[in-house]
Amino acid sequence: MCEKPMAQTIRRIRSGGMGAARFTGATDAQVMGPGDQWRFTKALAGRDSTRGPEARQEG
Repeated sequence: MCEKPMAQTIRRIRSGGMGAARFTGATDAQVMGPGDQWRFTKALAGRDSTRGPEARQEG
């Protein structure tokens, strides 16, 4: 478990032993385009929407 190292790190930060605390935020965003794409339509996407409609096996 990582609880003990995490608690130690929190104590060290709060005590000032690591210098001033800083916050860095990051965002990962992607433009998906219009909602009428095959991967958004279950009937076209099939069971594995990451492979595309050509990957569906008929029959």
